[in-house]
Amino acid sequence: MKISEFLRSAAKEVEESGVAGELRPAAFEAAVQLLRDSDGIAGEEEKSHSGAIGDRVTMIASKIGISTEIAAEVYDAAGDRLEIIVPAARLDPTMSGGARQLALLVAAGRQAGGYDAEWTGAERIREVCRDFGRFDSANFASSLRELSDAFVFRGKGHRREVRVTRPGWDQARREIVAITGSLRRAGGAG
Repeated sequence: MKISEFLRSAAKEVEESGVAGELRPAAFEAAVQLLRDSDGIAGEEEKSHSGAIGDRVTMIASKIGISTEIAAEVYDAAGDRLEIIVPAARLDPTMSGGARQLALLVAAGRQAGGYDAEWTGAERIREVCRDFGRFDSANFASSLRELSDAFVFRGKGHRREVRVTRPGWDQARREIVAITGSLRRAGGAG
């Protein structure tokens, strides 16, 4: 299939889906990926090297509203595992501040990249906070609750899950821009 036909097919699928306007860019990317996988647009060697890894970082960038280059400074989409790769020194030095930043990065990255359908388990956030030395078991739950404008919560204790809200996506973008020092490259938003 020619690329122009391929793109028209993806656009037609999005149009027929009735997806809301603000979701169309993400829907188009998903349609392109599905058509690409099903029609064999990329050769198997290309898929194995740049397929889901680059595509997931691109998905994250698109949803959060940053460039793929900026997203790649924060996220490493190695196979089925999403890793936060910013230097710990760039995070808020306090336990609670760093934990809140990491919670936003983890939940936004996992949800935007398709790792979690809608909800991200607090255990995943807890694990990343431990890795970055920003985990305080006595105050972790209250640090998450301080993000009530960025997250919707469900469950309790170790079964708690979060979903990023519309203001949460904006907050994640601002945090990423601040952490990476990429205000100019993010188009001046912030």
